[in-house]
Amino acid sequence: MPAAIVGTSATGYDGASNTSVATSAKSTTTGNSLLVGFASQEGLGTATIDSCTDTAGNTFVGLPQVGAGGGGAIARWFYCHNIAGDASNVCTGSWSAATRYKHAIQIEISGLKNQAPLDEGGAVPLSTTLASVSLDLGSAVGPIFAIASSTNDRTWTPGSGFTEIADWGTSAAAEYFSTLDATGTVSAEMTASGASNLTISAVAFEAASSLTIAPKIHHLRQQGIA
Repeated sequence: MPAAIVGTSATGYDGASNTSVATSAKSTTTGNSLLVGFASQEGLGTATIDSCTDTAGNTFVGLPQVGAGGGGAIARWFYCHNIAGDASNVCTGSWSAATRYKHAIQIEISGLKNQAPLDEGGAVPLSTTLASVSLDLGSAVGPIFAIASSTNDRTWTPGSGFTEIADWGTSAAAEYFSTLDATGTVSAEMTASGASNLTISAVAFEAASSLTIAPKIHHLRQQGIA
């Protein structure tokens, strides 16, 4: 079966000072994969994004966090293959300390190999508009996803070859490689609307077979006020 984005759901900007943020609900299908991204504009003190849970009870693997807190933006991906489906699945990320300006997105994908990512990486460029990280897929073919965050309110433009999934219009955005068939070395990039301290985290997976794209985006914007 070719790989495809089945659907996504995302929070909007959550300005409350607390230790968690949840996606909006979406129906998920048993056997697919879930990729869940979290970001925050303000990593107060040494705050870290520690875990991801969902209402279906799936167990997620966390990739390394990008960004180190101390007031800077942070981002982290979690994934689970061969998921248990749920008619109204919600994914929740937990922070180690109360933090404001948090964002979350769950992306359901079909047709991925049940294995660790081909590559993942991140970067923390300072006082600039371009957030970029290079991933190497070798001879394999598969989708790339990236999430970026900034320490100031910014809007975002996806990089060449990428399509935006969500732009919260405050400090974070998410994108995917538009044809879902990246191969070789690919630069995942996002451009912020103004200079800021940026964070970008990207991950690439291998498709089980040749790829098609069939996104059904369910993007819900919700605003939380501290």
